[in-house]
Amino acid sequence: MVDLEEIHEAVRSAGAVLMEYFGKQLERTPEHEVTFGLDYQMALSSWGSVSIGGTYNHRTEVFDDFDNNAFERRSPRSVADAYVRFEREDGKLQISLWGRNIADEEFKTSTANFAAGTYTYFGPPQTFGITATFQF
Repeated sequence: MVDLEEIHEAVRSAGAVLMEYFGKQLERTPEHEVTFGLDYQMALSSWGSVSIGGTYNHRTEVFDDFDNNAFERRSPRSVADAYVRFEREDGKLQISLWGRNIADEEFKTSTANFAAGTYTYFGPPQTFGITATFQF
């Protein structure tokens, strides 16, 4: 079995400069991420059916670099989406009302630190919509 500490010490004693990555969180990888989803469907006699549902996603902090630099840290975030969908019994008509990021959580999707400054991209804001599908 390879002992990483022995290799680390051998490289260091040879005069090499090492970046200290032992014990650091992997780049762009949360320690924990969990997603829950619900979908409840109820029949409306001969009219069709209504579905109500949503998802919830939580992600712990993420670093966008190998050395876990605070400038390239993304805070933990939680995002919830929801929908109500009507579907006609014959399946030819479907109407959905939906919302994404319904709590309007502001969250980073990536961050990069350069000599010219720090660039950060954010996830989409609270969004609502209607989708209708009709099959001939």
